[in-house]
Amino acid sequence: SWGTVCTPDFYSVCVEMPLHQRASMEILQALNPPPGRERRWKCLDCRAPELVGLIEDSFDFPAVEALASELEKMDHSELMLYRGVLSATSCTEISQALELRNQLEQYILDPEIFSPEDQARSELAAMLPEADAQAVACHLNLYAYGSELMKENNSIQTDYGLLERRDGQPIQTMAEPHLGMGGIQL
Repeated sequence: SWGTVCTPDFYSVCVEMPLHQRASMEILQALNPPPGRERRWKCLDCRAPELVGLIEDSFDFPAVEALASELEKMDHSELMLYRGVLSATSCTEISQALELRNQLEQYILDPEIFSPEDQARSELAAMLPEADAQAVACHLNLYAYGSELMKENNSIQTDYGLLERRDGQPIQTMAEPHLGMGGIQL
């Protein structure tokens, strides 16, 4: 992730995160604003665009640094799963984003399903030989069937594919009351 630190006189410095050199931390400390003024962030690039608003609104640099460090450790498939979870849960705080990072094993992402129709075709393919699945599909309302399957499976369509919890429970947004989200309580 890349970010910009702007001082009250609009001087800015690009900082690559996570910080790998002590000198970078010293630069940030030198840019501390005077009392009564706030440091402002602008994300130029982020491995998880869903986090940009959270990072830009944060005044907790250690938490932003910890999140950047976690993002750097993720491989492509784990990152896509994380982005899907962030999107589905409407994460609103960096502390929640860090907590969700530690709960990824609770979720399954199917990156090949992008619509209820895709879900219906996938289900038919799992139940029937290919020729039969194609013959049945042309006689079904795939959207309605796929939507029903998604509802039954508590699945959520994200920009990264179909997301569901391994335990079959509904995926809760961060604004919903805690019902077993694995440690996140609001």
